[in-house]
Parts: sequence; C-alpha cells; structure tokens
Amino acid sequence: MYESERLREQAERCMRLAETVLDPKASNALRALAAQYLERAQRLEEREIPPETADLVPEQQPIVPEQQPMQQQQQIQPGDKKEE
Repeated sequence: MYESERLREQAERCMRLAETVLDPKASNALRALAAQYLERAQRLEEREIPPETADLVPEQQPIVPEQQPMQQQQQIQPGDKKEE
C-alpha cells in the first residue's frame, strides 16, 4: 500500500469522527487534520510511481562503499628455548 493511500484513509477516519463528536472545537480540529492528511497524500502521489509502471523503472542498487580486505595480524608465539 502506498503511503498516500494510508494518509487518505486517515483523513476519512478523521472526517467520520468529526461527524460524531459533539464538541465543535474537536470537530473542527478533526476536519483540519483531515485536510492536512489529504494535502500530504496529494504531495506524495505526485512523487509516487503507479503500480502498473513500477516494473518499467529499473531498481536502483544501494550504494555500498568499497571495503578493503581484512588484514590479519600474526602473533609471535614464544618459542621453546633450549638451554645448553
């Protein structure tokens, strides 16, 4: 689901609640919130790719910085000392 669809659903919920709330201030606040959700959904839809054309757009590979090979350090082990 697109984020814009989720925002539109939230706007619908706000509008339904605004119809049932008895407090006029709360109702107005819910209507204003619904308008904000719809505005954000509209802005997102202008940038989103429709599902029917999504397979036509090449996927971008994430940019991963090159990593240098790991280097191992050799530990010097104490040797057996022969006493003469």
